[in-house]
Amino acid sequence: EDTEGSARRMNYIFDDSAHKDLPLSPGRRCEDGTCCDACSRNIFPTFLLENESNMQTFPELASFTYNELQTCSSATILQFTRMVERVRRTMAHEYGLDLSTILPLQAYSRKYVAGTTQQGGGGGEGDFVTLHTDEATHSGYHYSCVIYLSTQGEDFEGGDFVFNDPKDDDDEESDETNENELPILSLEDEIRRTGRKLTPFHPTRGAAVIFSSGWENMHEVEKITSGVRYAVPC
Repeated sequence: EDTEGSARRMNYIFDDSAHKDLPLSPGRRCEDGTCCDACSRNIFPTFLLENESNMQTFPELASFTYNELQTCSSATILQFTRMVERVRRTMAHEYGLDLSTILPLQAYSRKYVAGTTQQGGGGGEGDFVTLHTDEATHSGYHYSCVIYLSTQGEDFEGGDFVFNDPKDDDDEESDETNENELPILSLEDEIRRTGRKLTPFHPTRGAAVIFSSGWENMHEVEKITSGVRYAVPC
């Protein structure tokens, strides 16, 4: 069985940098995806309270997965489940959905460590996440969330969550006006930024990003230069 055929059926893109150039169906639908009624992105700076995201109180939050609960405390299991339920209810409110129709396809804690390379699936350690679209990777995704359990500038450096959009005419004009103020970029960054508008979010503990999962919200995580970054994708 040829590799290209297998990759096509999995909806994975081997040349990740070309993700933004893929031909897509009209509207927001990715290959095999299903349109939702609303497209948006939302930032919640205090989605969790201080005590709810405290990993001294809930140390197992750092590596939580529902597949390994034997050694996990009941307090952490309940707290994680409350987090996921809050995500469901927020999505239902934001998008006007019946709560019973929102099913978490996955929810786990993910650890990003500076200087490491991800091995295996999405839960593996790594120091960046390549440009992708959730619905293009898994067609069952229609809405996405990332909850942050650590703070940029305190626990780690780098590691911005970045929305990657095509530039419009106003963005192009703004770039021409400010081109003398831009820092000198590497060739790789020049290619990455050409024709694109990058909108970074600087993670803080307890914050969350919730967004519709289609091509209108292509995103990536920039490389972590030091420290450890914890997040919960769901």
